[in-house]
Amino acid sequence: MKIIITILVSMFAFFCLNAQDTLTIFQCYDLATQNYEIGKNKALMEQITELKIKNAGINYLPKIDVNAQASYQSDATAVDLGEIPSTSPLAPLANTLPDADEFKNQYKVTLDISQIIYDGGITKASKAYEKIKLEADKQSIETDLYNVKDRINTLYFSILLSQEQEKALLLMRAELEERIQHLESGVRNGIVLLSNLQNVKAEKLKLDQNIDNVIQNKIILQQNLLFFIEYEDERDITFSVPEIIIYDSVQINRPEQHLFNLQAESLEVTKDVLKKSKNPKLIGFGQVGYGKPGINMLSPDLESYYIVGAKLSWNIWDWNKNKNERQMVSISQQQIMNQKEAFEKNIQLSVNQHLKDIERIELQIEKDEEIIQLRSEITKTAAAQLDNGTITSTDYLFVLNAETQARITLQTHIIQLKQAKINYLTSLGNI
Repeated sequence: MKIIITILVSMFAFFCLNAQDTLTIFQCYDLATQNYEIGKNKALMEQITELKIKNAGINYLPKIDVNAQASYQSDATAVDLGEIPSTSPLAPLANTLPDADEFKNQYKVTLDISQIIYDGGITKASKAYEKIKLEADKQSIETDLYNVKDRINTLYFSILLSQEQEKALLLMRAELEERIQHLESGVRNGIVLLSNLQNVKAEKLKLDQNIDNVIQNKIILQQNLLFFIEYEDERDITFSVPEIIIYDSVQINRPEQHLFNLQAESLEVTKDVLKKSKNPKLIGFGQVGYGKPGINMLSPDLESYYIVGAKLSWNIWDWNKNKNERQMVSISQQQIMNQKEAFEKNIQLSVNQHLKDIERIELQIEKDEEIIQLRSEITKTAAAQLDNGTITSTDYLFVLNAETQARITLQTHIIQLKQAKINYLTSLGNI
C-alpha cells in the first residue's frame, strides 16, 4: 500500500507557542534543529571549503622564491692550454684565464619565478570536488539532525503517557473523594461499616502516592526534553497530542538517500581529478640572479644575469597506477550504492512494521472503548451497593481499579497510536 500523509497542525501551533504555553512535537523538532550543536558546524564547513577553493586557485598564480647560497669547493673547472708559443693567437687568452682557485669560493642570490600556464584541468576539477564534498558534509549534518527526531519522539510521547496516566488517576481520586463523602454519611446513619470507610480512605492515600510518582516522573521527562531542545522558558508547559491522519501513497524521502547520492557524486568528481592529473602540464619559469660565477663560468667577477623559459611535463606511463586508483574509486561508488539499497530495504521493513502497529493499536482502541463502557456501568452499580452497605469496600475498590486501569489502557493505546504514526512518518522522512 502506498501512503500519502497529511498532518493536521495549524501554522500558529507549528511556529510558536500559544497563549496556554503549549509545546507541540513539531516545535520541538524546530528548536532541536536550531539549537543542536552539530548543526552549527555548517557555517564552519563553508568557511573551510571557501579557503580550500582559494588555495586551489593559487595554483595559477606565480610562485616566487628568493634563494641565497655561499659555498666552498675543493676544486673547480680549469682550462689547461698547455705550452703555447708566444707567437700563437691563443697566447693572449692563456695569459688572461683566471686560476681555478678563484672559483672555489662561489656566491649566488637568485629570484626564482614559476607559473603554471596549463595544469591539465586539475585545478578546476579540485574546486568542483571541494564544492560537492561540502554538500555531502552538510547533508551528513542534516542526516544527524533528522535522526534527533527519534529521540524527541521517545521523550515527547513518554511525557504524553504520563500526562494521560495522571488524568486517569485524578479522575479516580475524584471518584474516591465523592465515595468517601457518601460513606461518611452512611457511617453516621449506621448503614455502612466504619471499616469500609477506612479502607477507601487508605486507598485514596495510596492513590495520592501513585499520583505523586507519576507527576515526578513526568517532570523529569519534561526537563530532559526541554534541556535537549534548549528551551529555557521556565513557565509551565503543556505538551499537546498531535493530530495526524494517514492517507494513500508517498515514497521514502530520507536525508540519508540524498547523502548516499552526494557521496557517490563526490567520488565521481574524484575520478575526474585523477584522470586530469595524467594530463600534460605547461609551466613558465624565470630566474634573476647575482653571483660568482654568473652565466659566464670563466668570469671570476660578481655578475647579474637572468634566465627565462618554459617546461612541459607529461607522465605518459605510470604502470597503470592512476587507472587502478580510478578503479578503486568506482568500487567505492558501488559500495555506497549497495549501502543505499540496503538502507532503503531496512526503512521499508520499518515502515511496514509501523503500519502493522497502527492497525493493531486501532483494533485495541475499539475494544478498549467497549471495555470502559462496561466497566463504567459496573462501577456505578458497585458504588450504589457500597453506599447501601450491600458490598464491602474491597469489592468496590476492585471494580473501581479495574475501570481506572481500563481508562489508562485506552489512553495509553491512543498515545501509542499517535507515536506509531509519528514513527511511521519519521521512517518515511516526511516529517
